[in-house]
Order: sequence, then structure tokens, then C-alpha cells
Amino acid sequence: MGIRPFRRAVVLCIAVFGMLPIALPAQPSVFPSAPAPTLSTPDMTSEPSDDAPEDLSIPGKPEVREKSFLEKDQEARGGGAARMQPPAPKPKIFDAPIVREVVVSGANPEDTKKALRVIQTRVGEPLDPDKQREDIRRLYELGLFSPNILLQADRTADGGVKLTYLVQPNPKVNDITVQGNVKIPTDKILSQLPVKKGQVYTVQAQNKIRESVQRYYEEKGYTDANVRVEERPAAGNMVNLVITVDEGTKTKIKDLIIRGNDHIRDLTIKLRTTNKGSWGPFTHYYNESRFQEDLETIKALYISRGFLDVDVQRGDFVYGPDQSWVSPVIEVREGPRYRVGRIDARGYTLFTREEVLQPFLGLQGAYYSAAKFNAAAEKVKNMYGDEGFLAAKVEPDFHKDSERGVVDVDVVITEGPRIYVGDVKIVAQNYPDDEEMGWLRKLYSRYTPPVKTEVIEREVRLRPGQVYRRFDEVRTRDRLRSLNVFEDVKVHSQLTDDPSVRDCVVEVTQGNTGSLIFGLGFGDVEGGFIYANYIERNLAGMARDLRVSGAIGSKITSFEVSYLDRYFRGTDTAAQFSVFHHRYLRTGGFHQTNTGATAEFTKPLTDTLKEAWRVRLESVSFSYDKGDEPKEKLNDYVAATIRYRVIRDTRDDSFFPTTGRYWYAGVETGAADGFLLKAEGQYATYRPVFNNWVWAMRTQAGLMPYDATNIGYADRFFLGGSQDMRGFKLWGAGPHDSGNEDIPLGGSTKLLVQNELRYPFTDNLAGVLFADFGVLGRKPFELTKPKASVGTGMRLRLPIAQVALDLAVPVLRDSKDQTQFFHFTFTSAF
Repeated sequence: MGIRPFRRAVVLCIAVFGMLPIALPAQPSVFPSAPAPTLSTPDMTSEPSDDAPEDLSIPGKPEVREKSFLEKDQEARGGGAARMQPPAPKPKIFDAPIVREVVVSGANPEDTKKALRVIQTRVGEPLDPDKQREDIRRLYELGLFSPNILLQADRTADGGVKLTYLVQPNPKVNDITVQGNVKIPTDKILSQLPVKKGQVYTVQAQNKIRESVQRYYEEKGYTDANVRVEERPAAGNMVNLVITVDEGTKTKIKDLIIRGNDHIRDLTIKLRTTNKGSWGPFTHYYNESRFQEDLETIKALYISRGFLDVDVQRGDFVYGPDQSWVSPVIEVREGPRYRVGRIDARGYTLFTREEVLQPFLGLQGAYYSAAKFNAAAEKVKNMYGDEGFLAAKVEPDFHKDSERGVVDVDVVITEGPRIYVGDVKIVAQNYPDDEEMGWLRKLYSRYTPPVKTEVIEREVRLRPGQVYRRFDEVRTRDRLRSLNVFEDVKVHSQLTDDPSVRDCVVEVTQGNTGSLIFGLGFGDVEGGFIYANYIERNLAGMARDLRVSGAIGSKITSFEVSYLDRYFRGTDTAAQFSVFHHRYLRTGGFHQTNTGATAEFTKPLTDTLKEAWRVRLESVSFSYDKGDEPKEKLNDYVAATIRYRVIRDTRDDSFFPTTGRYWYAGVETGAADGFLLKAEGQYATYRPVFNNWVWAMRTQAGLMPYDATNIGYADRFFLGGSQDMRGFKLWGAGPHDSGNEDIPLGGSTKLLVQNELRYPFTDNLAGVLFADFGVLGRKPFELTKPKASVGTGMRLRLPIAQVALDLAVPVLRDSKDQTQFFHFTFTSAF
């Protein structure tokens, strides 16, 4: 590229930079005042000076607007099936120079590293004004630099460009002085400050300090306190802060008096207010600024329970003789409580009247409940959101008959425009490096760098030009969370200049992707055990999993290594490879040893349907050092098999699903101490029934076309255990050996049906009632005497696992069946 073409490219970049207005917060006196630079377009006909830098001066905090990979992807695809109204294309910059170097000037070495970490412009990329705007926004939001951030472009010898971000560090707090405080100690005030000594002092800090101290005084009852913050520049880019407090006085609340509340108890109301009465050691002080909020809170409480005409007013306060205490008075005129009569809808065009009203039908005849109306309205809004109507509103229009105490409700739909995806912006925040990390950690970081942008890109379900469907937004968030490499994931829409177009913003914060865990556990298979587990979920920055685990216990000695590549060789096929060695102490006093390897390849067919192929090579052997040998000989053998499965999953949550289905069907064949041909499947459904109760049903079935004695022991079907037929020991339900009756023999036909009623107490704690029913036959299609059990249990979701506790009682069993009342595992039954 010659000099004249290069000048033309830079001028075009300046023009694009000048397109967006820039708004800055007001600067306090401690910050130097500098006039905002102006953008001037050079004479394109004149020869440029070789030593004059191109000044791309961009002050302040610009609006987010970057060109994403998804827009390029949509252009390559030529649109999509859902693309009905593509947004106008963004202006392109032709012949943009290549970025050869990125430099941050004006910051200390530590802050420079932090700045370079958030700058997304990369060496080797074409100059992109939108991306440079985003860089400046990110630099500003670090909180390290003053708002007047400038960008300078210098030509390089090869026709590229060197970008220099000119920053001015924010001052740091040198000292903080508090004066005027008498009632509250200085150390208490300093503990409330959002900025401490030695920390960076930003343009927003002054207001934050004043508001935090003011709020603290109000909470202590000093409602008329006044706080001022003075900034005094100090040497070395430091600032001294002087906080002056006029404390005023505080008034104790003796009691909160509520009058006229016939249908809602005093305690129910007081629990929702800020101004409460004092009792015993609990003292509350009057807060005038919160009292009006209390009145609105009480009014909203009444309306939510059907008192649509309620009036809540301030009464005449009662004061102590010396004004040392006050009893605020609230006057309530409740009015009638309305029942819901007719429910109708208007404003809908996309859905039928029946579809819109279906979620509201349960409200008819009952007292009006704002909570139930809002829940129904949210369902309708989700219906519209899934069709791209993100701004749809669902509001009630009341027609009250106070004499009858009946309110007819019109569900008013404001559909708004159908929204399309404009751009998809990815904002990734990584943890800063520890400057004092050792050589081992530095070496480890080379193999586990921050998650690469392409990892995030491939999980995004929204594409530019397509309808912006809310469920695609939710799916994107869920897919990113399922990688287990991000501490926080947010996916939301962002307004654009076009009311029918919104950008999708994906914000992720990378968490700790590696962990080394030691612990104790208990399970049906393992007994009591100690274990160690190493997991790294982000090898090479590509969200690839490496797991190494080992356990030693009363019933198990185990070691396993597995590796998961979610996009094997650049395709959408996930590949998981495992090698393992497990030694179990089985019921009946014999040991079973499994050593082998598996490789499984899973390919998505649709968003909810996938297929999986697995190959297995495994050695299985048995020893009887702790028990009698069975009459039916158990042969050592080598299994070499291949399995195919089709899986469909439409559940709303993998831990505590409330709706949806999960099923799979598969067949496995090969050699396993004989010719193996095994068909098996599972079907589970989840459905809300009443209040917050959820009904869950799972059915498992398996069949082999020959007697179980013709196949290796570990490849047969078994019945019983915490994650199978509860109320029975692991494999304890079904045929047993005639010589050693403690040894289960398994079968070739299996059917298990489990029903649960689940009630969530919190998001992470649920109770269950269950009934299990199962049969296990030695021969094909053999239906032996059924087994059944009933019980109750709890489910607790922890950050790393799920704990399941079940108490089960067998109600149908054989005399040889081995029962178990208490079940405890680290995962839910299903």
C-alpha cells in the first residue's frame, strides 16, 4: 500500500470515529481540565508528512458498537430462513491498514498489563474503528484512567499502523479525614466508604462516598444528616479527602401504629416496612425518606391481594413529651376485596384469544392476586418473546363492580414490533494475572489460557438478520453456563437506532477452570471412601475437559482419566476418551475388576436431538477371596463392543426439571463372553401439577434375545440401588445364585417405572415422594414377580454436585431379595 492510499484509509477511519456522539460524566476539581480535541479531516490531495502521526483522538466513554463474527457469518450464509427484515448493513472501511503494534502510553507497568488485557484490537487485524471505540470504553470501565482517553495512529514502514492509547491515570487516595462526627466513630464511617486509602479515585467516587455515608447515617436514625466531600490534590498524582458531617439528631421509633387494617395483620405489614417499632434490645430510628416508600409498599401489598380501592395515608404521629421518640401512624381504608369475574383479552394478533387467555383461566372466581396475574402475564410475554416480540406488554385493565365485589379483567396486549438481530457483541472479562505467580503456575497458564472468543461464538444461537427469539437468548446463556468455565454469564438485548433491530450482547466473566478436590464420600457402589479429583475445563483455551480421579474405599479401588473435546477436529461432534481401572467388592463377597478404555462421539442432529456412538474395550475378571464361589460360574472375559444411541432432551433444567422430556434409545453389540446384542431405552417426563408440585416419571427398559447366562456377568441387566430400584441394595432385586444366595445373577429382560412428586423449598433444596415398580427376568420377555417400593427423600444442589437422600420401604419383594432402607448418593435418582 502506497502512502497516498494509506492516508485515504486513515481519513475514512476518522470519519467513522466521528459518527457517534460522546457523553462524559462531569469531572471534579481534582481532575485536570483539558479541552476536548476536535477531529479534522486532512486535505486528501496534499502529500502527508512522513513524521506526522495520524491523530485519531477519541475522548470519553463511547457507545458499544463492534462488528462481530456473527455478522460476517450471516453475510457468508447469505441470510437465513428466519431472516425477514435484515437490518441495514454497517458502513465498511475499504483498504483499512493492518495493525502492527498496540501500545498503552501514560500508565505504570502494572496498569499497562491490565489495559492490554481488555483491549480487543489484535496485531495483524485490519484497523476497525468500531473495535477501537470498544477498546476505549473498556479502558474507561477499568476505573484506572481519567475519561480523556485518546487514540493515536502512526504509520509503520510496511504501510501498517501502530496504535497508541494515550491514558492519564486516575489519582489514588493518599489520606481520608472525617470531621464533625460526634455520635458515630470515625472508624465506623471509614468502614462504609467504597474507596479506601491507596485505591484509585475515579470521577464517580465523590458521589459514591457522600451517598454511602449519608445512607449509613439514615440507617442509624440521623435522617437530617448532611455530608460533604472535599478533594485536595496531593503530590505524586494523589488526593486527600476531607469528609465533613453535620449529624443532626435522631428519633427512636416507639411503635408503628397501623389503623384500619381489618384483613391483613399488623405483623404482616410491619415485616415489609423500613420504619418498625422498637422492642427489647431491637431499636429502630425514624427515617423520613423511607416513610413514603413504606406507604407505597403497604398499598402494593393490599392491591396484590385484591383490595383494588385501598387508600393508605400518613396519620397524625404520636410524639414523646421530650420529642425523644415517635410512633408513626398509618391510616388504611381497605375497601372491598374483589373476586375475578370475566376475563377477556384485546390487542392480540399473533396468537388466538384462547392461547392468550389460557394462562389466566385459573384466576377466575378467586380473589384477585397480582402475583398470579404477573406469573400468567410472564408466560404470555414469553410466548411473544419466542416469536421475536421482545417489547410486548401484558397489562390488566380493571372493570370494578364495588357493590358486588367483582372485577372483570381485560388482558391488554401491546405487541410492539417484531425484533431482528442486528449485531452480536461479545464482552469477555478475564481474571488478571497474579504478578507474583511462581514458575509452575506460569507454565500451567500456558496450557490453560483465557477462553478464546471462538469458544463463545460457537455457543451463540442468535444470528444477525434472524428474528430475535427470547428462547434462543436463553439457550445461548444455558449453553455457555454448561461449559463450566465462566463465573458469570449474561445475555441480553441492546437497543439500536432502528426500533425493529436489537443487538445481542454476550457478557462472560471467566472463572477458575481448574480444581483439585480431596474428600470423603459414601455410596451404594463405593461404600465409604476417600477420593481425589483433578479437573481442568479449559485446556488450550478451548473449553476442553481433562479429568483425573481416584478413590479408595471399603468397596472400591478406582482410577480413571478422561478427556472431552466438545468440537472434535473443528466439527460439531463431541469426542470423549476414557481409560479406567475399577475394583469393586460386590454383594456376596467377591471382587469384580474392570480395566479398559472407551471412546464416545456425540453429534447434534437438532437443538434437542443428538446421536452418540461408543466403542468399548474392557477386561472383566472376578475373585472370591471374601466369599463362596457361586454355583453358576462367572467367567473372566474381554468385552469389545460398539453402541449407538439417539438422545432427546427438552427439560428446562438438568438438576430440578419442572417441564419437558428426556429419552434415549440404543443398541449395543459385540463380544462379551459371548455374542452381545442389547437393546435399551429410557423415557422421562416432567410436568407441574398443582401449586409448586412437579410430577416426574421415568421408565427404563432393556432386552437381550437370549438367556442371561449366555453373556458376561457385568453386561447383564440388574435391578436395585440408589439410582435404580430404591428400597433394595445395589443389584439386590431379582434372581440370585442358588449356591451363594447373596450373589445376584442379573437378567436379560428389565422394566423399571419410577414416579415422583417433587416440591422445591428453595432453588437448591427440594423434597420428593416416590413409588418405584420393576421386574427383572432371566430370559427374553420373562416377567417375574414384580418388585415395588415407596418412600420419601430430599434433593440438595451444591456447586459441584447434587446430594440425594432417600428413605424407601419395599412393599413387593421375594424372600431372596436384599433390601435397603436408607439411600445416600451424590446425584439425583433421575
